[in-house]
Amino acid sequence: MDIFDWFDPDNIEHLKAYKYLQDIGWWPEGFLPAGLTMPRMWQTCLAYKLAERYVEEKLGEQICHT
Repeated sequence: MDIFDWFDPDNIEHLKAYKYLQDIGWWPEGFLPAGLTMPRMWQTCLAYKLAERYVEEKLGEQICHT
């Protein structure tokens, strides 16, 4: 499994670990499970996943019309 599929933006422990990564520069020891793959551009993919979840949460049931 790759990190994009594994990482859960609704899991508070995952968010704390992501914040640690941002602040310190690496994941907390023991956070990542064995065998997890880190494909190219994984950081961009995680940022996208977090942004997508943020937008969904902020908009809730609202529908945007253009």
